[in-house]
Amino acid sequence: MADAGTTTDICSGPSLIEGAAADHYTSISWSTSGTGLFDFANTLTPTYTPSAADLANGQVSITLTATPINPCGANTTSSILINVHQAPIIDAGENDTICVGETYSLASAVSQHVTNVVWTTSGTGSFADPNITNTVYTPSTQDIALGNITLTLTGGNASCTDVNDYMVLSIQEDPTVYAGQDSTLCSTGSYVVRDAVFTNYSSLSWTHNGTGTLTGANTNSPVYTAGPGDFAAGRVTLSVEVTALSPCVGTLNDVLFLDVKHPPTAYAGVDSTICVNETYTVV
Repeated sequence: MADAGTTTDICSGPSLIEGAAADHYTSISWSTSGTGLFDFANTLTPTYTPSAADLANGQVSITLTATPINPCGANTTSSILINVHQAPIIDAGENDTICVGETYSLASAVSQHVTNVVWTTSGTGSFADPNITNTVYTPSTQDIALGNITLTLTGGNASCTDVNDYMVLSIQEDPTVYAGQDSTLCSTGSYVVRDAVFTNYSSLSWTHNGTGTLTGANTNSPVYTAGPGDFAAGRVTLSVEVTALSPCVGTLNDVLFLDVKHPPTAYAGVDSTICVNETYTVV
């Protein structure tokens, strides 16, 4: 007697065939109507790996043959139909970056051969619909503070093990700029900016409205040297502009003011002579 079991569903890739039975036999073997391969084909629990043709057809018949014990008659066979299902294909998309305040469209994500999908996040943001492949993610305040989070797409079908893939979403914050504390400048001297602070920028540039010269205009610590007309103007403005890091766009500005002062002067008076024991009044 041979009994191959009942119709079953398997996934692409090696699948264990269970439920077969046989008795009063000397040997057993399995065969297929398709082009897949058996492992352990001489047991009641073989493993069948469907071929590409089997997957394309969607079904294949496999047959269990039992050879009887002498002097009993002919071989006994039993066949079952196997429904072959393609394994899920899941691609969450490439890693990407957005600017703070933006949402992210998961338009490049792909899911195939699935009956259900679900998106999850390592952060605390939200999906417009976590059960569709191409959804939209809105980062939370915590996500922004972390700087990057992992978004994972999981999909499966009734016959195959769930498959997942993930992408890392980075969140770029806007630039900040502080040109430094207002100060004073000697009309014959220079001023070095030492307390300027910048974050999240790709480039910076300093300018001025004076008659002097500015060196290091693309650095954090430029030097302004007073010009001939700065004292008359009374004040020089140093302006700095920073450009946001991609994918953020735009610029941000700040200024500091330098009040221009003349250096002190002194005149002790004309030379003079006094007699011994006299005093002298400087007038």
